[in-house]
Amino acid sequence: MAETNPSATASAGGGAGPSDGQRDALEGTIGSLLKGGFGESLFRAHFENLPGPAYIWRRAGEDFKLVAFNKAAVERVRQVAKEFVMGCSAAELQQGLDFVGLLDECLRSGRVRQIELDYRYRSGITRRLSVTLIPIHSEHVVHHTEDITERHEAEQALRASEARSRALMDAHPDMMMRVSRDGVYLDAHVPEQITRLLGFRSEHFVGKRIDELFDAEFARMHAVYRAKALETGDVQKWEYTRTVRGIRRFVEARFVRSGENEVMVTVTDVTDRIDLERQIVSSVERERYHIGHDLHDGLGQILTGVKLMLEPLRRKLPASDSLDGRTLQQAVDLINQAIAQTSELARGLSPVPREAGVTLRHALEQLAKRSQSVFGVACRVHATAKLDQLSEESANNLYRIAQEAVTNAVKHGKATEVDIRAKVSADGLTLTVEDNGIGFKRVKTPGAGMGMHIMRYRARAIGGELTAKTRPAGGAVVSCFCPFPSPPEPFAAGRDTPAP
Repeated sequence: MAETNPSATASAGGGAGPSDGQRDALEGTIGSLLKGGFGESLFRAHFENLPGPAYIWRRAGEDFKLVAFNKAAVERVRQVAKEFVMGCSAAELQQGLDFVGLLDECLRSGRVRQIELDYRYRSGITRRLSVTLIPIHSEHVVHHTEDITERHEAEQALRASEARSRALMDAHPDMMMRVSRDGVYLDAHVPEQITRLLGFRSEHFVGKRIDELFDAEFARMHAVYRAKALETGDVQKWEYTRTVRGIRRFVEARFVRSGENEVMVTVTDVTDRIDLERQIVSSVERERYHIGHDLHDGLGQILTGVKLMLEPLRRKLPASDSLDGRTLQQAVDLINQAIAQTSELARGLSPVPREAGVTLRHALEQLAKRSQSVFGVACRVHATAKLDQLSEESANNLYRIAQEAVTNAVKHGKATEVDIRAKVSADGLTLTVEDNGIGFKRVKTPGAGMGMHIMRYRARAIGGELTAKTRPAGGAVVSCFCPFPSPPEPFAAGRDTPAP
């Protein structure tokens, strides 16, 4: 019984306050209650000034009668609850609810009762009400009503919104995490597929800190991207690798601000995409190698043969003796230029031809010489070994990365000095290109340009990782790690889903 409010009386139904008769009834009721030990001033102050409609019901045989109400109830009666008149019975207002039984049980038990329900007034208006019944005397119950319609509707709307959001998350194939500014997992969506494969569940993350679950370097980088997302409001993308059950996975995490002090992180396994990129890059490299091989062993050999055939004739017709001799010398010179250009094209298409005995170190030294000649910069190579442990595909891709990094350093970074370093360790090779230019701060964000994207593709194609950053002292550093041995085809064999 929603507004089981003892209503203002019939005459008060449209008035501003209780009539004289109603005042007398209220005084009489309060007087009788005061005889039961209630302090007059305390009771009046509390009852009359309650923030919501309040009524007093008195037992009348098997029913209860409305004998008093406060100022808030008068306004309520005037607006919607016209059936709540002085002297009305609880049975008349039950509206499908055993209100008489509730009042009776409240008196018998001596305990406060609270109920919440939808009540339809005779005016046709339905409101959500919170009703409190308080026994104050052996025959009297105070009935307080709070209209919570707006709050109830807001709660329902919120629950519906949460249900929609949860449905969207449940349908999302990727892991989704809400993370606080200080690195605590607030919520987690873990798809069933990941749970089946890895055993991860939401409880594995919620309430725990990132530095509790992952290594220090991972936690540090996670904090960097969280901070960027919170400060800029832009989506931040972080690509990294995780080893799951002995298999190396490529992962992409996107950070987006979802609150003043929290971010939403979507974690996607992109190993399939990396596999495809690798196959494409490998296919392109194979074609380049074949074209370079054909140029060197085909066209190059033909031009060399033509040159050798002309050599005897050139000796018989010296260029200084006749016009035919000079023409023949020009033809030989053009053939020499064609041979040189063909050789240069073949070297560009396959810069580290293993069958020709060329190593990555030798190719990098040639790159440094050409860079000094073409760009006029000081370019040095620092290598600790021959760098012949790599496959031809890996060596060619590392060379391309170094070539692109040197070009970027000169063209965009305004560098005058470039150092190419290649260091071999037990598990792989690290190629680093450092310069003394302006770095990435005054140009594009690391990873924003097409050249940087291509370098990343090449690094991933050989199972490596590429990083680019600006040094505190100035200049840029591009580094690529390539593991030994080169990864097998396809990279995604034995697929698992990565931890975030």
